[in-house]
Formats: sequence, structure tokens, C-alpha cells
Amino acid sequence: MNKTIYSKLFDKEVTLSVYQDQSQNNEDVSRRIDESINAFLRIDTSNLQIIKSEIWKHYNTCMVNIGYGCVPDELIEEHGNTKANQIYFGCFDEECTYKKAKLTEVYFHDFETETSYCSVFFDIPWEDEHGFAVHFKDSEIDSFTKKNG
Repeated sequence: MNKTIYSKLFDKEVTLSVYQDQSQNNEDVSRRIDESINAFLRIDTSNLQIIKSEIWKHYNTCMVNIGYGCVPDELIEEHGNTKANQIYFGCFDEECTYKKAKLTEVYFHDFETETSYCSVFFDIPWEDEHGFAVHFKDSEIDSFTKKNG
């Protein structure tokens, strides 16, 4: 099931994706889905600054550790790998990296317990193979990971 809903946390419409096991009791699953969506909607907006900071940290880790084939050799020779990467991607602060991170979906899962779980996925241009994800447990940030790995 996919639908869009306004998120106060991100101050925009987001796509919600709900994946459920068809063998589960539909009434119970429907109740848990509603509870999970409501838990997402209750996430305090102060978490946005934490998310921005984590995306910024991820960006900086990538700038230091990845040799991008798309960055011109001349830029690397003049500035070194890290600075050349930053110039190429054009971000020098966490606001910029957050703006370039494209929120793609909010994924709801694990309806077997009374705990509400969701993951927020971002596509990020400096790490397009894996992306970035924020995982929430009962309206609180639980962890951050690469999206696909």
C-alpha cells in the first residue's frame, strides 16, 4: 500500500509505503498500521536537526573515503581528493547536504509487536548506490544506515 501524507517533521508531503505479511490477521494489522503512521506523525520536529547532522556526517565520510570517477582529475590535482569532491558536489554545510538529500519514502514494517517501526529513505547524490536511511522506533530515532546495505 502506498499513499501520501503531510509530515510536520519534514514540512512536506511524503510517500508512505506499508508492507504487511498477508498471513497476519487483517484487523490487527490494520490497527498496527494506523498506530505506526500515527507514531510517525508524532515525531518531534527537533529530530530534523539530528537528521541533518547525520546526513552531513555521512557526506563528509564519503568525501574523504570515496574516489569519484566523475570528479575531474584537474580538480583533484589542484585541491586534493576531499576538497575536489566537495567542490564537485557543491556542499559545504549541513543545510546544503540536507537539501540535496531527496526523501523518497517512509517505509512501515514489523507489525507483529506493539512497537511502531518506520524507516525514512533518502536518495543522496554523493552515494547513489546505497542512499541513506533513518530508522524510528516508537517516534524516536533508533539508528541511521545506508539504505541498501
